[in-house]
Amino acid sequence: MQIEIRCVFRNATLPKMIWDGVRSEIDPTITSIASILIITVSMVMIALGIMEYKAENVKTVKEV
Repeated sequence: MQIEIRCVFRNATLPKMIWDGVRSEIDPTITSIASILIITVSMVMIALGIMEYKAENVKTVKEV
């Protein structure tokens, strides 16, 4: 006798939804979420770069 256990999750995570969307169909919701994530990460990286650049300039000015 063989026992088979299957779990069915109704709430999927975002990466799972993206993967399923790529495999089956293109969903505008997933595309917009991915775009927002890319833009947000890019803005944070640019802001951190500007802050680091300003901090280096302040050190240089105080040393002179």
